[in-house]
Amino acid sequence: MSVNFAEDEWELDFSDTRAFVARRWAAVCELSRQQLSAHDSRLIDQWPDFKSLYDNLSGRYRATKSLSQRVKYDELLQFIKTYSSFDINFTQAMNRPGLETSLIFGCLGLTIELCSGSDSRFSRVLEIFSKAKRQFELFNRCSVAYEEESDMANNMVLALEKFAGILIDIVKYMHEHPSRAINGYTTQKSVDPTENMDSAVWTPFRRDKIEPAIEAMGEWVTHIHSIAAFSTLRKDRRTAYVAQKLEGTLQMQEYSHFPCVSLPMLRNERFYGREDVLEKIHGHLDWKLNPDQPSTRTFTIYGRRGIGKTHIALEYAYRNENNFDAIFWIQCETAAALRKSFTDMAIALRMPKAVQGGPHEDNLRLCHDWLRKTDKRWLLIFDNAGE
Repeated sequence: MSVNFAEDEWELDFSDTRAFVARRWAAVCELSRQQLSAHDSRLIDQWPDFKSLYDNLSGRYRATKSLSQRVKYDELLQFIKTYSSFDINFTQAMNRPGLETSLIFGCLGLTIELCSGSDSRFSRVLEIFSKAKRQFELFNRCSVAYEEESDMANNMVLALEKFAGILIDIVKYMHEHPSRAINGYTTQKSVDPTENMDSAVWTPFRRDKIEPAIEAMGEWVTHIHSIAAFSTLRKDRRTAYVAQKLEGTLQMQEYSHFPCVSLPMLRNERFYGREDVLEKIHGHLDWKLNPDQPSTRTFTIYGRRGIGKTHIALEYAYRNENNFDAIFWIQCETAAALRKSFTDMAIALRMPKAVQGGPHEDNLRLCHDWLRKTDKRWLLIFDNAGE
Protein backbone atom coordinates (compact mmCIF):
# COMPACT_ATOMS: atom_id res chain seq x y z
CA MET A 1 0.00 0.00 0.00
CA SER A 2 1.36 3.45 -0.88
CA VAL A 3 0.18 6.76 0.60
CA ASN A 4 0.80 10.03 -1.26
CA PHE A 5 0.02 13.33 0.49
CA ALA A 6 -1.08 16.24 -1.68
CA GLU A 7 -1.88 19.75 -0.49
CA ASP A 8 -5.43 19.01 0.61
CA GLU A 9 -6.02 15.30 0.16
CA TRP A 10 -4.74 11.76 0.80
CA GLU A 11 -4.38 9.36 -2.09
CA LEU A 12 -4.54 5.74 -0.98
CA ASP A 13 -3.58 2.86 -3.26
CA PHE A 14 -5.62 -0.16 -2.20
CA SER A 15 -4.32 -2.42 -4.98
CA ASP A 16 -1.80 -3.87 -2.51
CA THR A 17 -3.34 -4.58 0.88
CA ARG A 18 -0.37 -6.41 2.40
CA ALA A 19 0.39 -3.54 4.78
CA PHE A 20 -3.09 -4.01 6.27
CA VAL A 21 -2.54 -7.77 6.38
CA ALA A 22 0.78 -7.30 8.19
CA ARG A 23 -0.88 -5.15 10.84
CA ARG A 24 -3.68 -7.68 11.24
CA TRP A 25 -1.19 -10.52 11.67
CA ALA A 26 0.78 -8.50 14.24
CA ALA A 27 -2.46 -7.94 16.16
CA VAL A 28 -3.27 -11.68 16.02
CA CYS A 29 0.16 -12.50 17.45
CA GLU A 30 -0.14 -9.94 20.23
CA LEU A 31 -3.68 -10.97 21.25
CA SER A 32 -2.72 -14.64 21.18
CA ARG A 33 0.25 -14.10 23.46
CA GLN A 34 -1.92 -12.09 25.85
CA GLN A 35 -4.13 -15.16 26.33
CA LEU A 36 -1.15 -17.30 27.40
CA SER A 37 0.24 -17.43 30.90
CA ALA A 38 3.73 -16.08 31.55
CA HIS A 39 5.00 -19.64 31.86
CA ASP A 40 3.45 -20.69 28.55
CA SER A 41 4.82 -17.58 26.85
CA ARG A 42 8.31 -18.63 27.87
CA LEU A 43 7.69 -22.20 26.71
CA ILE A 44 6.64 -21.27 23.17
CA ASP A 45 9.92 -19.41 22.70
CA GLN A 46 11.64 -22.81 22.72
CA TRP A 47 10.19 -23.54 19.25
CA PRO A 48 10.49 -20.32 17.21
CA ASP A 49 10.76 -22.00 13.81
CA PHE A 50 10.33 -25.18 11.81
CA LYS A 51 13.80 -26.59 12.53
CA SER A 52 13.58 -26.31 16.31
CA LEU A 53 10.13 -27.93 16.40
CA TYR A 54 10.95 -30.60 13.82
CA ASP A 55 14.20 -31.55 15.61
CA ASN A 56 12.32 -31.84 18.91
CA LEU A 57 9.65 -34.12 17.46
CA SER A 58 12.20 -36.19 15.52
CA GLY A 59 14.03 -36.80 18.79
CA ARG A 60 10.81 -37.99 20.40
CA TYR A 61 10.12 -40.23 17.42
CA ARG A 62 13.52 -41.90 17.76
CA ALA A 63 13.23 -42.23 21.53
CA THR A 64 9.85 -43.97 21.64
CA LYS A 65 9.75 -47.77 21.52
CA SER A 66 6.01 -48.03 20.88
CA LEU A 67 5.10 -48.69 17.25
CA SER A 68 1.71 -46.98 17.66
CA GLN A 69 3.38 -43.89 19.11
CA ARG A 70 5.89 -43.84 16.26
CA VAL A 71 3.04 -43.87 13.75
CA LYS A 72 1.48 -40.90 15.53
CA TYR A 73 4.74 -38.94 15.62
CA ASP A 74 5.27 -39.79 11.95
CA GLU A 75 1.86 -38.30 11.14
CA LEU A 76 2.68 -35.29 13.29
CA LEU A 77 5.98 -34.71 11.50
CA GLN A 78 4.19 -34.77 8.15
CA PHE A 79 1.76 -32.14 9.41
CA ILE A 80 4.62 -29.92 10.61
CA LYS A 81 6.27 -30.16 7.18
CA THR A 82 3.00 -29.23 5.47
CA TYR A 83 2.51 -26.24 7.76
CA SER A 84 6.13 -25.17 7.21
CA SER A 85 5.45 -25.02 3.46
CA PHE A 86 2.38 -22.91 4.17
CA ASP A 87 4.49 -20.61 6.38
CA ILE A 88 7.03 -20.17 3.56
CA ASN A 89 4.28 -19.42 1.03
CA PHE A 90 2.70 -16.91 3.41
CA THR A 91 6.03 -15.13 3.94
CA GLN A 92 6.62 -14.98 0.18
CA ALA A 93 3.11 -13.70 -0.51
CA MET A 94 3.53 -11.00 2.14
CA ASN A 95 6.91 -9.90 0.71
CA ARG A 96 7.84 -8.48 4.11
CA PRO A 97 11.46 -9.26 5.10
CA GLY A 98 11.68 -10.20 8.76
CA LEU A 99 7.98 -11.02 9.09
CA GLU A 100 7.46 -12.67 12.48
CA THR A 101 5.82 -16.09 12.16
CA SER A 102 7.15 -17.86 15.25
CA LEU A 103 3.81 -17.77 17.09
CA ILE A 104 2.30 -20.79 15.34
CA PHE A 105 5.42 -22.94 15.66
CA GLY A 106 5.66 -22.07 19.33
CA CYS A 107 1.98 -22.77 20.01
CA LEU A 108 2.23 -26.06 18.12
CA GLY A 109 5.14 -27.05 20.33
CA LEU A 110 3.25 -26.05 23.47
CA THR A 111 0.11 -27.94 22.41
CA ILE A 112 2.11 -31.09 21.70
CA GLU A 113 3.95 -30.72 25.01
CA LEU A 114 0.69 -30.47 26.94
CA CYS A 115 -1.04 -33.41 25.24
CA SER A 116 1.84 -35.87 24.85
CA GLY A 117 1.41 -37.25 28.37
CA SER A 118 -1.98 -38.76 27.52
CA ASP A 119 -2.44 -41.16 24.62
CA SER A 120 -6.12 -40.34 24.14
CA ARG A 121 -5.44 -36.61 24.34
CA PHE A 122 -2.60 -36.91 21.85
CA SER A 123 -4.81 -38.86 19.42
CA ARG A 124 -7.62 -36.30 19.55
CA VAL A 125 -5.30 -33.36 19.00
CA LEU A 126 -3.67 -35.25 16.14
CA GLU A 127 -7.12 -35.67 14.58
CA ILE A 128 -7.55 -31.89 14.61
CA PHE A 129 -4.13 -31.37 13.06
CA SER A 130 -5.04 -33.88 10.33
CA LYS A 131 -8.08 -31.81 9.37
CA ALA A 132 -6.05 -28.59 9.41
CA LYS A 133 -3.35 -30.27 7.32
CA ARG A 134 -5.80 -30.79 4.49
CA GLN A 135 -6.57 -27.06 4.40
CA PHE A 136 -2.89 -26.08 4.48
CA GLU A 137 -2.15 -28.56 1.67
CA LEU A 138 -4.83 -26.97 -0.50
CA PHE A 139 -3.49 -23.48 0.23
CA ASN A 140 -0.01 -24.67 -0.76
CA ARG A 141 -1.26 -26.08 -4.07
CA CYS A 142 -3.24 -22.95 -4.85
CA SER A 143 -0.28 -20.67 -4.12
CA VAL A 144 1.56 -22.13 -7.13
CA ALA A 145 -1.06 -20.94 -9.61
CA TYR A 146 -2.52 -17.91 -7.82
CA GLU A 147 -1.25 -14.67 -9.32
CA GLU A 148 -2.60 -12.08 -6.88
CA GLU A 149 -0.14 -12.29 -3.96
CA SER A 150 -1.92 -9.53 -2.05
CA ASP A 151 -5.27 -11.34 -2.12
CA MET A 152 -3.53 -14.66 -1.38
CA ALA A 153 -1.85 -13.16 1.69
CA ASN A 154 -5.17 -11.78 2.91
CA ASN A 155 -6.89 -15.18 2.75
CA MET A 156 -3.88 -16.90 4.28
CA VAL A 157 -3.83 -14.58 7.28
CA LEU A 158 -7.54 -15.25 7.84
CA ALA A 159 -6.76 -18.97 7.95
CA LEU A 160 -3.79 -18.36 10.26
CA GLU A 161 -5.97 -16.30 12.59
CA LYS A 162 -8.41 -19.20 12.91
CA PHE A 163 -5.63 -21.75 13.38
CA ALA A 164 -3.96 -19.62 16.05
CA GLY A 165 -7.33 -19.49 17.80
CA ILE A 166 -7.60 -23.29 17.60
CA LEU A 167 -4.20 -23.73 19.25
CA ILE A 168 -4.94 -21.20 22.00
CA ASP A 169 -8.30 -22.84 22.70
CA ILE A 170 -6.65 -26.27 22.96
CA VAL A 171 -4.03 -24.89 25.36
CA LYS A 172 -6.78 -23.38 27.52
CA TYR A 173 -8.66 -26.67 27.43
CA MET A 174 -5.56 -28.56 28.57
CA HIS A 175 -5.16 -26.26 31.55
CA GLU A 176 -8.83 -26.42 32.47
CA HIS A 177 -8.70 -30.24 32.29
CA PRO A 178 -5.10 -31.03 33.26
CA SER A 179 -3.40 -34.39 33.59
CA ARG A 180 -1.09 -35.26 36.46
CA ALA A 181 2.13 -34.52 34.62
CA ILE A 182 2.98 -33.75 31.04
CA ASN A 183 6.64 -34.26 30.18
CA GLY A 184 7.75 -32.62 33.37
CA TYR A 185 5.34 -29.73 33.06
CA THR A 186 3.07 -30.30 36.07
CA THR A 187 -0.22 -28.46 36.37
CA GLN A 188 -1.78 -27.29 39.61
CA LYS A 189 -4.41 -30.02 39.75
CA SER A 190 -4.09 -33.78 39.71
CA VAL A 191 -6.80 -35.39 37.64
CA ASP A 192 -6.97 -38.71 35.86
CA PRO A 193 -6.30 -38.03 32.14
CA THR A 194 -9.00 -40.48 31.11
CA GLU A 195 -11.53 -38.33 32.99
CA ASN A 196 -10.14 -35.14 31.47
CA MET A 197 -10.69 -36.33 27.93
CA ASP A 198 -14.12 -37.80 28.55
CA SER A 199 -16.23 -37.43 25.44
CA ALA A 200 -18.89 -35.58 27.40
CA VAL A 201 -16.39 -32.72 27.80
CA TRP A 202 -14.34 -32.99 24.63
CA THR A 203 -17.21 -33.43 22.15
CA PRO A 204 -18.96 -30.08 22.79
CA PHE A 205 -15.59 -28.32 22.95
CA ARG A 206 -14.63 -29.70 19.53
CA ARG A 207 -18.11 -29.02 18.10
CA ASP A 208 -18.37 -25.44 19.36
CA LYS A 209 -14.77 -24.26 19.16
CA ILE A 210 -12.71 -26.32 16.74
CA GLU A 211 -14.97 -27.48 13.92
CA PRO A 212 -16.34 -24.00 13.04
CA ALA A 213 -12.77 -22.69 12.77
CA ILE A 214 -11.73 -25.59 10.50
CA GLU A 215 -14.80 -25.00 8.33
CA ALA A 216 -13.93 -21.30 8.03
CA MET A 217 -10.42 -22.22 6.87
CA GLY A 218 -12.03 -24.47 4.25
CA GLU A 219 -14.23 -21.65 2.96
CA TRP A 220 -11.25 -19.37 2.36
CA VAL A 221 -9.21 -22.03 0.61
CA THR A 222 -12.22 -22.89 -1.58
CA HIS A 223 -12.42 -19.23 -2.59
CA ILE A 224 -8.71 -19.18 -3.48
CA HIS A 225 -8.95 -22.51 -5.28
CA SER A 226 -11.82 -21.34 -7.47
CA ILE A 227 -9.95 -18.24 -8.58
CA ALA A 228 -6.66 -20.11 -9.07
CA ALA A 229 -8.35 -22.75 -11.19
CA PHE A 230 -9.87 -20.07 -13.40
CA SER A 231 -6.64 -18.10 -13.75
CA THR A 232 -4.71 -21.17 -14.94
CA LEU A 233 -7.23 -22.00 -17.66
CA ARG A 234 -5.32 -20.60 -20.60
CA LYS A 235 -6.70 -19.73 -23.98
CA ASP A 236 -5.46 -22.90 -25.67
CA ARG A 237 -7.11 -25.06 -23.02
CA ARG A 238 -10.38 -23.16 -23.35
CA THR A 239 -10.24 -23.68 -27.12
CA ALA A 240 -9.58 -27.40 -26.64
CA TYR A 241 -12.45 -27.55 -24.16
CA VAL A 242 -14.91 -26.10 -26.69
CA ALA A 243 -13.64 -28.39 -29.46
CA GLN A 244 -13.92 -31.50 -27.30
CA LYS A 245 -17.39 -30.49 -26.16
CA LEU A 246 -18.56 -30.06 -29.75
CA GLU A 247 -17.05 -33.42 -30.70
CA GLY A 248 -18.48 -35.18 -27.65
CA THR A 249 -15.01 -36.22 -26.45
CA LEU A 250 -14.73 -33.94 -23.44
CA GLN A 251 -12.37 -35.39 -20.84
CA MET A 252 -13.01 -35.39 -17.12
CA GLN A 253 -12.69 -31.99 -15.47
CA GLU A 254 -10.02 -31.88 -12.79
CA TYR A 255 -10.71 -29.99 -9.58
CA SER A 256 -7.46 -30.64 -7.72
CA HIS A 257 -3.99 -29.23 -8.21
CA PHE A 258 -1.31 -31.69 -9.24
CA PRO A 259 0.91 -33.37 -8.24
CA CYS A 260 -1.42 -34.84 -5.61
CA VAL A 261 0.53 -37.22 -3.35
CA SER A 262 -0.82 -38.90 -0.23
CA LEU A 263 1.55 -41.28 1.58
CA PRO A 264 1.03 -42.54 5.15
CA MET A 265 4.60 -42.24 6.38
CA LEU A 266 7.73 -40.19 5.90
CA ARG A 267 10.47 -41.72 3.81
CA ASN A 268 12.53 -44.27 5.72
CA GLU A 269 16.00 -42.70 5.66
CA ARG A 270 17.50 -45.99 6.88
CA PHE A 271 16.11 -47.98 3.96
CA TYR A 272 18.80 -49.88 2.05
CA GLY A 273 19.08 -52.83 -0.31
CA ARG A 274 16.21 -54.36 -2.28
CA GLU A 275 17.52 -52.64 -5.40
CA ASP A 276 16.69 -55.68 -7.53
CA VAL A 277 13.06 -55.57 -6.43
CA LEU A 278 12.82 -51.80 -6.96
CA GLU A 279 14.29 -52.18 -10.45
CA LYS A 280 11.74 -54.86 -11.31
CA ILE A 281 8.89 -52.64 -10.13
CA HIS A 282 10.24 -49.68 -12.09
CA GLY A 283 10.81 -51.76 -15.21
CA HIS A 284 7.25 -53.04 -15.15
CA LEU A 285 5.37 -49.83 -14.22
CA ASP A 286 7.37 -47.21 -16.11
CA TRP A 287 5.40 -46.51 -19.29
CA LYS A 288 8.49 -45.11 -21.03
CA LEU A 289 10.25 -48.46 -20.75
CA ASN A 290 7.22 -50.43 -21.93
CA PRO A 291 5.14 -48.14 -24.17
CA ASP A 292 3.46 -51.08 -25.87
CA GLN A 293 2.09 -52.54 -22.63
CA PRO A 294 -1.44 -51.73 -21.33
CA SER A 295 -1.66 -48.31 -19.71
CA THR A 296 -3.01 -49.85 -16.47
CA ARG A 297 -0.49 -52.24 -14.94
CA THR A 298 -0.14 -54.07 -11.65
CA PHE A 299 2.84 -55.34 -9.68
CA THR A 300 2.42 -57.56 -6.63
CA ILE A 301 4.90 -57.75 -3.76
CA TYR A 302 4.24 -60.87 -1.73
CA GLY A 303 5.90 -62.70 1.15
CA ARG A 304 5.68 -63.36 4.86
CA ARG A 305 4.62 -60.64 7.27
CA GLY A 306 7.46 -58.46 8.47
CA ILE A 307 9.87 -58.82 5.54
CA GLY A 308 9.49 -55.17 4.50
CA LYS A 309 6.90 -55.21 1.71
CA THR A 310 5.34 -51.94 2.89
CA HIS A 311 8.68 -50.13 3.03
CA ILE A 312 9.64 -51.35 -0.44
CA ALA A 313 6.41 -49.89 -1.85
CA LEU A 314 6.95 -46.69 0.13
CA GLU A 315 10.50 -46.33 -1.14
CA TYR A 316 9.38 -46.87 -4.74
CA ALA A 317 6.72 -44.17 -4.35
CA TYR A 318 9.20 -41.62 -2.98
CA ARG A 319 11.83 -42.42 -5.61
CA ASN A 320 9.33 -42.04 -8.44
CA GLU A 321 7.21 -39.24 -7.04
CA ASN A 322 8.01 -37.01 -10.02
CA ASN A 323 6.89 -39.67 -12.51
CA PHE A 324 3.24 -39.56 -11.41
CA ASP A 325 0.63 -36.83 -11.20
CA ALA A 326 -1.14 -38.56 -8.32
CA ILE A 327 -0.08 -41.20 -5.77
CA PHE A 328 -2.51 -42.65 -3.23
CA TRP A 329 -2.00 -45.21 -0.49
CA ILE A 330 -4.94 -47.57 0.03
CA GLN A 331 -5.14 -49.32 3.42
CA CYS A 332 -6.63 -52.81 3.04
CA GLU A 333 -6.40 -54.28 6.54
CA THR A 334 -10.16 -53.98 7.03
CA ALA A 335 -13.17 -53.10 4.91
CA ALA A 336 -13.56 -49.90 6.95
CA ALA A 337 -9.94 -48.89 6.30
CA LEU A 338 -10.37 -49.59 2.58
CA ARG A 339 -13.50 -47.45 2.33
CA LYS A 340 -11.89 -44.63 4.29
CA SER A 341 -8.85 -44.65 1.99
CA PHE A 342 -11.02 -44.08 -1.07
CA THR A 343 -12.97 -41.39 0.76
CA ASP A 344 -9.68 -39.63 1.57
CA MET A 345 -8.70 -40.00 -2.08
CA ALA A 346 -11.95 -38.44 -3.30
CA ILE A 347 -11.55 -35.54 -0.86
CA ALA A 348 -7.90 -35.01 -1.90
CA LEU A 349 -8.99 -34.86 -5.55
CA ARG A 350 -11.58 -32.25 -4.52
CA MET A 351 -14.39 -34.01 -6.33
CA PRO A 352 -17.52 -31.86 -6.00
CA LYS A 353 -19.70 -34.74 -4.76
CA ALA A 354 -17.13 -36.22 -2.36
CA VAL A 355 -18.31 -36.30 1.25
CA GLN A 356 -15.98 -36.52 4.25
CA GLY A 357 -17.04 -39.43 6.46
CA GLY A 358 -19.27 -41.07 3.87
CA PRO A 359 -21.28 -42.43 2.24
CA HIS A 360 -18.12 -44.35 1.39
CA GLU A 361 -19.70 -46.28 -1.49
CA ASP A 362 -20.43 -43.03 -3.34
CA ASN A 363 -16.88 -41.82 -2.76
CA LEU A 364 -15.57 -45.15 -4.06
CA ARG A 365 -17.57 -44.78 -7.27
CA LEU A 366 -16.22 -41.26 -7.73
CA CYS A 367 -12.66 -42.57 -7.44
CA HIS A 368 -13.28 -45.40 -9.89
CA ASP A 369 -14.79 -42.95 -12.35
CA TRP A 370 -11.79 -40.64 -12.02
CA LEU A 371 -9.31 -43.50 -12.50
CA ARG A 372 -11.07 -44.55 -15.71
CA LYS A 373 -11.45 -41.12 -17.28
CA THR A 374 -8.53 -38.98 -16.13
CA ASP A 375 -5.54 -38.34 -18.36
CA LYS A 376 -3.30 -37.97 -15.30
CA ARG A 377 -0.63 -40.56 -14.54
CA TRP A 378 -1.54 -42.19 -11.23
CA LEU A 379 -0.21 -44.81 -8.84
CA LEU A 380 -2.31 -46.71 -6.30
CA ILE A 381 -0.56 -48.71 -3.59
CA PHE A 382 -2.74 -51.32 -1.88
CA ASP A 383 -1.14 -52.16 1.47
CA ASN A 384 -1.95 -55.52 3.12
CA ALA A 385 -4.26 -56.47 0.27
CA GLY A 386 -3.97 -60.21 0.93
CA GLU A 387 -5.06 -62.67 -1.72
